[in-house]
Amino acid sequence: MENTGSVNSSNINNTEKYLDSVKNIEKFSEAPEMQKSPFLPAMVSAFEMTRKVLHADNKIAAVDIYDKNTGELVSSAEENRIFVNKQHVDKKKFVKIYYDRLSIMFNLSKTAIKVFGYIMDELAEPRNINQHCIYLNIQDAMEWCEWRARNMVYTGLTELIAAGFIARASKPPNHYWIDPKTAFNGNRVIVLQEYIKDENKELGGDLYDDLNN
Repeated sequence: MENTGSVNSSNINNTEKYLDSVKNIEKFSEAPEMQKSPFLPAMVSAFEMTRKVLHADNKIAAVDIYDKNTGELVSSAEENRIFVNKQHVDKKKFVKIYYDRLSIMFNLSKTAIKVFGYIMDELAEPRNINQHCIYLNIQDAMEWCEWRARNMVYTGLTELIAAGFIARASKPPNHYWIDPKTAFNGNRVIVLQEYIKDENKELGGDLYDDLNN
């Protein structure tokens, strides 16, 4: 069994408390200003489950799923299958896929996704490499997003704060903490859609007849 490491539950609770406090905010002014990043303490527990790919023959992967807190095997590779469909896409399509998935998973508006695009662009600047707190200029954001109204930027920022992507920093002014899990600048995205068979639910008709029709 692989070593999943220890987890500081108090760190997780601190992050969860912050996320719970901002999830229903509707105005930018309601967002709390944080002296420290609310995201970094729980980074050691970024994923509750660890999936170890054992093989991927014929585009089908078998995986063991462990609880990262306890190291306990939750589900063995014999009980799981992942269908693998690998595609190479150009940079523009890759970015669109990533943003589309974020939008669907977190129910973000186009306004929020566009502001997040500006943030990602800023994170790519040399001055922001490996930084967890960055300065965001509202006027620059308006120009990048091709908007004339400042409130559009603040609407997007408010959504991103509520979704746990960013947090307002207490100082300096106009600085924001960035959640490293969502601020992704890599070259590979894996989308998992998990289906769990309900043993208690009866099938309508014959399964194999349905497959043949």
